[in-house]
Amino acid sequence: MSDLEDFLRHVPEDGTAIGNATLQRLLKWPEKKYLEVREQLLAKGQVFKSAGRGGAIRRSGAVKDDERLLALLPVDGSTIGKTRLLEKLGWDEDRYFAARDRLVDTGKVVRGVGRGGTLRLAETPIDAPVAMPAQPDARSNRRPPVSDAERAPDNREERYYKALAETLRTQWAKDRSFTRVEVEITAKQGRRDTGGRWSRPDLTAVSLTRYRYIPGVFLDVTTFEVKTIEALDVTGVYEALAHRRSATRAYLLCVADGPLTDGQKERIIPVEEEAARHGIGLFVIDNVRDHETWTERCEARRFDADPEKLNDFIARQLSGELQQNILEWLRG
Repeated sequence: MSDLEDFLRHVPEDGTAIGNATLQRLLKWPEKKYLEVREQLLAKGQVFKSAGRGGAIRRSGAVKDDERLLALLPVDGSTIGKTRLLEKLGWDEDRYFAARDRLVDTGKVVRGVGRGGTLRLAETPIDAPVAMPAQPDARSNRRPPVSDAERAPDNREERYYKALAETLRTQWAKDRSFTRVEVEITAKQGRRDTGGRWSRPDLTAVSLTRYRYIPGVFLDVTTFEVKTIEALDVTGVYEALAHRRSATRAYLLCVADGPLTDGQKERIIPVEEEAARHGIGLFVIDNVRDHETWTERCEARRFDADPEKLNDFIARQLSGELQQNILEWLRG
């Protein structure tokens, strides 16, 4: 077997990516040899580079199929049926489903309802039509209501994201004894389609845990909704609850930035009661950079999320780099 054949033998045939570090470890080659053979296959067009920490590799045939399927999906975000796609592509169902599942797993398309199943693009292109806001009636002095999208964003919570993410990644994670953990800021994703209102948590932690006496590994997705003490009410609980439909745990983080006043203590009571009722975790935080000042008022209960929803959340909400890390964790 040639080096080129040996290399390709270790690249997944289903089109999923494999990290360079993982592939080199499987081949047991020195870095120089690995890079030389990889470059030969890239030049021949037999493999393509993919996203991920340290880079990744995918088979070229799968990439071309994915691109062909994507090109047939309406740019306005409307759905198209499987039967019509198969007619246009000239594929059998196995080939279609392989490409569809890769695109779903990477968050590029979303499955819809309809006879035989439908697909639509997960992200709205920049040049897609955008609905214009209603114009005020010239005969009236009244202005139309201001929509949520037109209101200026409230950046009071946003200023805490980076520090909170770092504290979660280091101090909180150490307290939980995870085997692996990564934390990302998921609030700011531009026009990316992440599933609608309340589908986008402010922060997300993905963790892998191994137990001494329990076989296997346990992957958890924990979401965090951030509120300042001034903005805190039970709505934050419902936002966290919406996130948990596609996660295993959900927290509401209340940033007090100092000792609580009597009025603030009163404000927390109904929120704490509602969080406890729904199994949502609640932290009241004095100093965002010091986990010792985080008071856990409610513990987040773990729920077994629907695997499809969990997979869709990872594909649509998390970065390509973190997605690649998760794949490498699970392979290890």
